[in-house]
Amino acid sequence: MKTIKEKDSFVCSYCRYPQSCEIIPVVSLSDTPELKEKIMDGTFFDQVCENCGKAETVLHDLAYIDEENKLCLIMRLDEEEEAGEEEEVYLDLGYTVRTVRSYEQLVEKIMIRDYQMDDRLVELMKAASYMILKQAHKIDADEIFFSVDDDGPYFVFFQKGGKQGGGRLPFMKGMYEDMEERFAKKADIFFKSETEIDFAWAAEFFQKTYGSKS
Repeated sequence: MKTIKEKDSFVCSYCRYPQSCEIIPVVSLSDTPELKEKIMDGTFFDQVCENCGKAETVLHDLAYIDEENKLCLIMRLDEEEEAGEEEEVYLDLGYTVRTVRSYEQLVEKIMIRDYQMDDRLVELMKAASYMILKQAHKIDADEIFFSVDDDGPYFVFFQKGGKQGGGRLPFMKGMYEDMEERFAKKADIFFKSETEIDFAWAAEFFQKTYGSKS
């Protein structure tokens, strides 16, 4: 697989000047490993206006192919667009394939793989953390993300109504190991071909696991 560049266009949000630009809809780490850093630091999607000189983020769909780790991440920004042939091709090649809907989800999936964790188990932990926040602390979290700093992994959450209020939750290794022991095999059996692994997936997983017992 080779990294692919294409011509596109955008209108500057500052001066409204229309112009052509170059985008990269397919990133192959075996071909251009340096692009991973640009994706992670947020500069990958930057475009500089040729008229006013200001930079802005111009998101577009992206296929991120990590050949060494057999990971394929497909960012589809259109929520209505379902996983398609691209995902199927890499599933057939034995890759872990994930469909994501935002830049934040893309970066999160990369961090989870870099930390050598199963993103399905991480999503189950996030769903459990959501319920703890809601029931024990009366906090209605809008989003919860996995992140990593010098001290290791943790979760950051944002409250509903915008990303102004939120906080940080510890990543409990014991909970991850418990999830792995209890659910990893079940996820392999019942959700092996699923590519959109997010909060909705985790809720469905718990419903299928415990719903019939209620």
